[in-house]
Amino acid sequence: VHMSDELSADFYAGLPNSTLWPLFHCFPDRTTFLHEHWEVYCKANRLFAEAAIRSLESSNRGNSVVWVHDYHLMLTAREIREKIPNQTIVFFLHIPFPPYDVFRLLPWDKEILRALLHFDIIGFHTPNYAENFCAACENLLGALIDRTQPNSMVVVYGDIATEVKVFRLGIDFNEFERNALKYGAEDASDLLPGGDDSGKLILGVDRLDYTKGLPERLRAFRMFLERFPEQHERVVLLQIVVPSRLSVQEYADLKKEIDQLVGEINGRFSTSRWSPIRYIYRSLTREQLTSLYRRADVALVTPLRDGLNLVAKEYTACQVRESGVLILSRFAGTAETMHEALLVNPYNAYDLSDTVHKALTMDDAERRSRMVSLRFRERRYNLDFWVSSWMHAIENSRTREILNSGVSPTILDKWLGNFLFNCRLALFLDYDGTLAPIANRPEDAVISPEMRSALEACNARDDTM
Repeated sequence: VHMSDELSADFYAGLPNSTLWPLFHCFPDRTTFLHEHWEVYCKANRLFAEAAIRSLESSNRGNSVVWVHDYHLMLTAREIREKIPNQTIVFFLHIPFPPYDVFRLLPWDKEILRALLHFDIIGFHTPNYAENFCAACENLLGALIDRTQPNSMVVVYGDIATEVKVFRLGIDFNEFERNALKYGAEDASDLLPGGDDSGKLILGVDRLDYTKGLPERLRAFRMFLERFPEQHERVVLLQIVVPSRLSVQEYADLKKEIDQLVGEINGRFSTSRWSPIRYIYRSLTREQLTSLYRRADVALVTPLRDGLNLVAKEYTACQVRESGVLILSRFAGTAETMHEALLVNPYNAYDLSDTVHKALTMDDAERRSRMVSLRFRERRYNLDFWVSSWMHAIENSRTREILNSGVSPTILDKWLGNFLFNCRLALFLDYDGTLAPIANRPEDAVISPEMRSALEACNARDDTM
């Protein structure tokens, strides 16, 4: 897709990162709502859609699938559908979908929902995100939500039916495991203070972003050092921060805060032979990262909000000795399946400091039991499983069948029952094509005996005029 440098910069820094990213991660106070951002977002989505249309029209493939990823391109299906009505188009959101009360802060909430419903299938990481999306469609658009379908929900909106499903993204487990067996601690020895004999190692690996909870993590680690002085000179926190968006003042301020916290903690607790935090601000090679995952006694994965978090999965795959402990924020999408991790609230520094101590002092049998279970699940539900689940869902999509079969009385009652309770209903019905079959001549459109009986039954009710 060819965009000018100016449009590309305005698009990336505009609605996706200034509005959708913070709002979908439930940080409305960090969100900006600018109409010019919305206009650029619409223009960029149109360009991507036009590129997809050109590709589809030139390929002449009748069974092709357009698979759109993430919050940057949520409007594309509407554009494609206008040109190629029967095209199969699916979408996966890699970040959380927020609760209805948060999503409706978006000035273009209905426009985005209507555009998303042009996809045949919409996938989310967790059932909570899927339910949040359906609640938004129900409350903002008045859409009908069919929850009776196996392994999915269906949003019916006018003449559109969209399947909403959960696809938990996995990793290439075998590849990470092979690398962990291939690379030893010496591949990251220059990153370890005192070499590989530096005591217990706690590892944090994060991109620079306010959603990752880095200041909160450092404050919790400071509290751990205050409360458990017997751990001094026996444990090191190695925090890797991957640079990101430093041209944005908010991110530059975040880095400054992290730098100051690391300096304050090391200045307060360091001895002549030990510093509690080793802080590295750069990207690592695959060999270095894999070696650290394997070596770390504890992985500290504590985002304030995260769609999934692959670091937790990568650490698990690299724990070939099955001796590490995963501390995981319960606000990360992975927490819904990684039950054997030690789940924490990253806003609770006292509890997090307790959990760090528990991880470091856990006996070998429990450490191994937890990690064996984690590794079994991640090996099974890997990247191949995720892709296969998508392919199966696409091949067995039932949206058109659901539309053609109509809405059952049970679903209709659940949809309108509470809304109509103690309310008087005025129902306006079209004649040709609704009450009577469509005919070539209006005078030939005749109501069937069954429809006439239904209308007479309605008229006989005390609450119907």
